[in-house]
Amino acid sequence: MQILAVNLLFLQTFKVMRRSLVAISLFLSAAVTMAVGQEWKHVGDASAVIEAFNEANSKVTSIECSFRQEKYVDVLVEKSVSEGFYGFYAPDSVVIRYLVPEEYSITVSGGVMRFVSAGKTSETEIASDRRFAQLTEIIRSGGIPSVRQIQDYKIDAYSDGKSYRLVLAPLRRKSGCIEAVIDAGDMSLASFRIMEGGQDYTEFIFTDKRIKVHE
Repeated sequence: MQILAVNLLFLQTFKVMRRSLVAISLFLSAAVTMAVGQEWKHVGDASAVIEAFNEANSKVTSIECSFRQEKYVDVLVEKSVSEGFYGFYAPDSVVIRYLVPEEYSITVSGGVMRFVSAGKTSETEIASDRRFAQLTEIIRSGGIPSVRQIQDYKIDAYSDGKSYRLVLAPLRRKSGCIEAVIDAGDMSLASFRIMEGGQDYTEFIFTDKRIKVHE
C-alpha cells in the first residue's frame, strides 16, 4: 500500500546507506518471481491501476501487518531472510520492527528517521538529504508513484484476476527498478521488490494485514 510500503530497505540496506550514503535502491524490484502456473495478462492502462491504488490508500488511517524481507546478493550462497512488524499511521508515521534474526527498529515521524539497535538510537533529519527523502517515500508508498509522477517512469501492468503486478523503471536513472504486487480486492500492497544492480535485490512480502480506513 502506498503507505505500506514499507520500503525501508531495512537493516542491511539501511546500514549500507548510512555507511556509504549511496542512493537508496531500497522498505524493497524489478522482477518478482511468478508462481508456477500463475498467468499474468498485460493490462493496457497502467495509470488506471495506479489511480485506483492511490485512491484506496488515501482513505487509510492505519495499516499493521507482518512482513518477510528477502535480500539476495549475487556473491552470497544464500539469500538473507528477516521477519518483523510493519505499521503505518496517518498522516506520516511509519514503524518497522525487525524481530528475526535480530531485533531492531526503524521509525519515521515528523520529518525524522530514527534507528534503534542494541539500546542505541541514531536520528536523521529527512529533509537534510534527498536520498533519505527518497527512502522515506518508498517506505510509505512501496515505490508506486502518484498519478502526476507517472510520466517519470516506464510502467508495465499485469493482472492474474486476483492481483495486479506493476513493473516500474525510472526514466531518469538506470537503477532502482521496482516491481510491486497489489491485492486487487482492497488495493493494498502485497509485496514489492527493488533491484539493486546486477541480480541483487531486496523484496518485502506483507501478510496478516489489518487496515483501518476513514468511515
